Parts: sequence; structure tokens; C-alpha cells
Amino acid sequence: MSSLSVLPPECLLQPFPVPQRLMLGPGPSNVPARIIAAGAQPMLGHLHAETIEIMNQVKSGIQYAFQTRNRVTLAVSGPGHAAMECAIFNSLEPGESILIAVNGIWGERAAEIAERIGAKVNTVVTSAGGYFTNEEIE
Repeated sequence: MSSLSVLPPECLLQPFPVPQRLMLGPGPSNVPARIIAAGAQPMLGHLHAETIEIMNQVKSGIQYAFQTRNRVTLAVSGPGHAAMECAIFNSLEPGESILIAVNGIWGERAAEIAERIGAKVNTVVTSAGGYFTNEEIE
């Protein structure tokens, strides 16, 4: 016997046939067949050989852009925040000074990262989405 006091209605025990029509209103809408087909394709995971090859090609592009043959050049797969962390951690040493223009969450995060490294963090701050003049930066 179920411990639920309200049993599922009969309609939930049967498949619900949804007509294939184009819905233009808000709410749940039918997914086009090409989207369903695309979603059914095999996933390319981060450890697949093809992904490794893609990352190696990106690495080659990075080496070209920075004009280096350093074998330890890394292409980090991650969101923009990971790229920001890599850039700050790899270009800043404890005790060095950095100026960070803070006009929103990304500037705040950059300042926090630099502080964790032990850098001397100088900030110029404006409202979120605001901008800085050259004079303010100087």
C-alpha cells in the first residue's frame, strides 16, 4: 500500500499523445524534428580523442598568437571565469601591484582572485555596467 494519501490520477498513468503542431504561444511548445535529431547525436566528451585533437589545434593557435614554441603551453577547457583565473594566476606574483577596473561582478571577482594571490590590488570602481575614462584609469 502506498504511503501517499493522494493517489496519482489515471491520466498520469497513461502516455499523453501530444499533437505535432506548431505552437507559437508561450509555454511548452513542440520541438522541431531537426532539433530532436540533433539532440539524439552521440556526445563528444572531454576525454574523446577528437576533443584532444581540437585542444591540440587550439594550443597551436595559442602558441602562434603568443609567438612561442613552449611545450607547456596550455589550452584550458572551461568557462570565461576559468580563463580569467588562468590569466591572473599566470601573470601576477605575490606582492606585485595590479589595477582592476571594477564595473560589475567580473571586476569584483578579478580583484578577489588577485587578493588571494597576495597582490597589491588597486581598484577604480563605477556602477555596474558603467565605463571608465582614460583619465580615471591613469
